[in-house]
Amino acid sequence: MDTTNKKYLYVTKCVIPQMLWERICDLPEPEQFRYAYITSFIKVMAHGNNRYNNVNVSYTVWSNRIGSGYLRYIEDLKAWNIISVQKNDKGQDSYEVGGHCKCFSVTLSANKSGWLSKDFKKRKSKEVDMETLVVSKITDTTDPILNYTFQSLKNLKIDDEFEIEQISNIPSDICLDETQLDLNISHIKGQIWLKKLATWDFTIGYGKNSGRLYHPVICMPKTAREHVWFQDSDVVMDYDIKSCFPVLLTAMVPESEKAEYKKVLDGDIYASIINGTSRDREDCKVAFQQFLNGFVSNYVSKWFEQHFPLTFKAIEGDYQNMSKRLQTMESNIIVKGLIPLCIQNGYTGLITCHDGWMNSGTFKHEAEVVNYVKNEIFKVCGYMPVIKASRRKQDDNPPFPIKANSDGKTVTDEEHALLLQHPTYRNVYFEMRGADRERKQWAREIHRCRGDGRVIRRQREAKRRYIRLAGEWVRLLEEYLQINKKENK
Repeated sequence: MDTTNKKYLYVTKCVIPQMLWERICDLPEPEQFRYAYITSFIKVMAHGNNRYNNVNVSYTVWSNRIGSGYLRYIEDLKAWNIISVQKNDKGQDSYEVGGHCKCFSVTLSANKSGWLSKDFKKRKSKEVDMETLVVSKITDTTDPILNYTFQSLKNLKIDDEFEIEQISNIPSDICLDETQLDLNISHIKGQIWLKKLATWDFTIGYGKNSGRLYHPVICMPKTAREHVWFQDSDVVMDYDIKSCFPVLLTAMVPESEKAEYKKVLDGDIYASIINGTSRDREDCKVAFQQFLNGFVSNYVSKWFEQHFPLTFKAIEGDYQNMSKRLQTMESNIIVKGLIPLCIQNGYTGLITCHDGWMNSGTFKHEAEVVNYVKNEIFKVCGYMPVIKASRRKQDDNPPFPIKANSDGKTVTDEEHALLLQHPTYRNVYFEMRGADRERKQWAREIHRCRGDGRVIRRQREAKRRYIRLAGEWVRLLEEYLQINKKENK
């Protein structure tokens, strides 16, 4: 993997609580960065991690990035009530069993003070020598599943487009609203995991309770995963099991309710749950997991209690183990079943992603893999699932017509590839794609916020920017085609 001079190898952007920035704004920038990095890392890695928003961090993370004197900065942050460390029964800082990971979180006061983003531009990226990179840490070098996954991860590459995001348009001197903070956190988390993937500085191992397989591609947010490709192909195929946990839950549904439950699965169970409410599908997925993880009383639990009361009682009686049982069923099929199948038959280049997998466009065994997963799920729960497939291709045509002149001529793939090498065209093209993503993001927010005026204004601004850039893009195409036409004559 060529990782020379990649900007994302060095995380420079941080999110900073307002009350911390007031303390460090007059310090030299290296000192600012150390305080900001610790707080930002905790906030980013704990975001959406669990209901308590805390995270276990090894001392090596701080020493590698801050230096051997990292404890002074942590103690200062604790004294300023910016971060907290979980205590054990003896009143001491807690450690993860069998390791040296303390459990950190950002305090409520720091969260309420508001957040800023700052890009520490003076921390210049350096060229990375692949010969000196840290080799992956495999928890068990004799495990064929872990070694197969490592070989597949080595075959990945990362494009440069991740640097061009809608986040770059957010000023660093204003307090971030909730949406802007989420965008920053997603971007920073993506940078962290892209760096680990690019330098093979990661751990491949199983989850403690469920047997799930963890690696950088799974841990990084979707916005970063879209910039990961296979070296032997410009196409990535993504597969996932539709409504995986609801499907696996069929195995726990009492026989008297199973037929009706399968009818719901034949459609879209999430759509059935949110029918008549203002919720969206993504929100329903989260609520479904919360219901299973800790038997949280929410609209999902009420829906089950109303439509499938016996299933509701079964989940209620085993709520402490339900999510673990479903994750174990999933990992037995995807990790302990699918990967050994690939090893046995010599299917290389497949990477599992919890309830799905990804492979390159050169992978020739899609039918065998899909049929295996569907049949194994049917054996476990008696329901034949739907496997959804999506195709990603580098340099895909943008999401609007590419006609460039009145005679209807369009740009060929070869011409498009040549144009992408031109700096002006490339900048406009990717900036326009970023504007399109921003426009869609705000459009989704409009649906969620039900007509919030601020959100509507943001969406309109993003749409106007997108239209302006699309016009500039078409103008450049027309210019290129005219020049090319003259040269051909």
